[in-house]
Amino acid sequence: MAGLVITGDKKLQRQFRALGGGGQRRIMRPAIRNAAKPIVRMARSLVPRDERALEKSIGTQIDTYKQTGSVIVRIGARSGFFLFDGLRKIDPIRYAHLVELGTINMSPRPFLRPAMDSNRNTVKAIINKTVGQGIRKELARTK
Repeated sequence: MAGLVITGDKKLQRQFRALGGGGQRRIMRPAIRNAAKPIVRMARSLVPRDERALEKSIGTQIDTYKQTGSVIVRIGARSGFFLFDGLRKIDPIRYAHLVELGTINMSPRPFLRPAMDSNRNTVKAIINKTVGQGIRKELARTK
């Protein structure tokens, strides 16, 4: 699985602890949501033109884990974006991985991995900026 892992240094972890419960989530969720936008935009533009339903279905899902304080974003095909082709319903979530990775009979037509790879530095910059702003806002809020 391709991924981008960003971990905080000791100073950042201390700042999050100083904010108390919920502060880290209030900062990280918007930061992750904003950072995912350029990847989603580029992935949609890289989807093969004959895959309209797949293009529309690309989006994000953000999960927060309270015990670890981790915020995870999943970018890919979402359910509920059906295309009707004659009598059958086509669900992109069932074949997005086949388009990305290919099959024995079809060459790969990647769209997610190139979008993530080309936006790696942009994502880090957006997260740094948004987290910095969020920490300042939360600290001002707690004073």
